[in-house]
Amino acid sequence: MEIELRAFDSSKATKEQWRMYHDYRYKRYPEAFPGDPVTADEVVEENIRCMLEESYLETHFVHQRENPGAPIGMVRIATLKESSAAYEENKHFCQVVNLELLTPYRGNGIGKQLLEVVLNFAKKHGKSLLLCQVTEDHGKRFMRKLKAKEALSAIENRLDLKKLDWNMVDEWTKEGPVRSPDSKIEFFQDVPEEMIEEYCRVYNEVGNQAPREDLEIGDYTFTPERRRQLEESRKSGGGTWITAITREPNGDISGLTEVIYLPSKAPLIFQDLTGVPEKYRGSGKGKWLKAIMLLEIKRRFPNVTSMSTGNATTNAPMLSINNRLGFKPYKEIIIAQMRTDDLENYLSN
Repeated sequence: MEIELRAFDSSKATKEQWRMYHDYRYKRYPEAFPGDPVTADEVVEENIRCMLEESYLETHFVHQRENPGAPIGMVRIATLKESSAAYEENKHFCQVVNLELLTPYRGNGIGKQLLEVVLNFAKKHGKSLLLCQVTEDHGKRFMRKLKAKEALSAIENRLDLKKLDWNMVDEWTKEGPVRSPDSKIEFFQDVPEEMIEEYCRVYNEVGNQAPREDLEIGDYTFTPERRRQLEESRKSGGGTWITAITREPNGDISGLTEVIYLPSKAPLIFQDLTGVPEKYRGSGKGKWLKAIMLLEIKRRFPNVTSMSTGNATTNAPMLSINNRLGFKPYKEIIIAQMRTDDLENYLSN
């Protein structure tokens, strides 16, 4: 099939170009996430704008040469800017954010042509490693055909709040202060200015404790400046970002959990990071935080009936808590990695 690629620059896109972008999303999204509500246009646009704050992003739409109207696919690649606090530990790789075709156009050799775009981006930015998160079966087959390494296995689990054992949740909220009598729960949306430095330090600590298996990546550094950018982005997109922490008498943040609510995604809500620093583990704070947040969701968002969370399959402590709450597997995820040189050899052969 003869195709042509058209660059899409979100920072300069016209209303008509954005309309084309979203029309494509409305076709593609149900293939990837059947049954889920499609994310609102303004949320997607704001997420891309925020991503551009710390990443170089290149996007191309795929069009049929003989029928160049609506796009039939997309390729998008990103890599951290030198100004990102995480750049030094992660300057060697780029991420394939999207490499996709609408179902009727697969199997025509187009995927290999899109890989040329990926290779050119990687070489232009001097990257030696490529990463790609894959959730769909056809995508996993494609990665295996490339002989990309399945470097990390993860799973998206979902919890049906209508079937949740709320009595158990109540028990966990009562058990928490018994096991940690000196700890206090605090809720906030924007991180209070007086704690933002400490919060980001703890966030980095617990976030970087998550299993990476064979992924050849470094720590991610989450700065107060980046937190403020993301807070404003969430609000601009109409979202609500809620955080709960446990606080110790010495002032330490000893645990945290976050959820993100987007009106266009209801009745679904997204569990973000939950973690407890190593020195405070073993006292049930993870269970306590999860339980207290579930009660907050029930109180604030009565239209929410399902929660989504993702974890590495080797993250046994968090999976144990989620299993007891009743989370069920929804999607198996792999993060594949491949050397830029290996991709170049594949394409040349």
